[in-house]
Amino acid sequence: MLTDKQEKYIQERVRGETQRQAYYIAYPRSKNWKPETVDNKAYVLEKKGEVKARLQELKKKASKKLEKKIYNESEKAVDERVAMLETIRLQIKKSIGEEPTKTLVKEIINGEPVTTVNKICLETDLKAFKSLVELYAKLMGWMIDKVEHSGVINQNNITDMSEEELEAEIKKQQAILNKVR
Repeated sequence: MLTDKQEKYIQERVRGETQRQAYYIAYPRSKNWKPETVDNKAYVLEKKGEVKARLQELKKKASKKLEKKIYNESEKAVDERVAMLETIRLQIKKSIGEEPTKTLVKEIINGEPVTTVNKICLETDLKAFKSLVELYAKLMGWMIDKVEHSGVINQNNITDMSEEELEAEIKKQQAILNKVR
């Protein structure tokens, strides 16, 4: 049978406290002890069969609760994304009278054909509409943001270089900088 203090210690550990902090909370007089003594006592306490079993039981329950929470939140996020997609789809359909397709979305984003763009301009602000369509395309996976990098990416690990290699690398980098300037 666990004591109240042992149960308090276990509850604090499950909440995420360190062994030392949990011990301080469960056994307040231990605050006057040396940290090493508290650490040792907490270690010994956690090795006791009853304490170890109860700690594992509560950690397992907490883990299941967390998994369920994460699952519910991810399910909610999917539902929100689907609702957003549907709202955008209806807005596009309302504005141009057509169901959005990959081709139509591409035409709107690129400003083609002129009749589609003109039709949109009559009913809504083109920039706002284009951003809606772009968002729809991204959510549908039809449009991916791309970041391009031009320049030199130095993958040399300078910690493994000798002094001569470092000097050569510095000269090489200075030469590159001089070309850029």
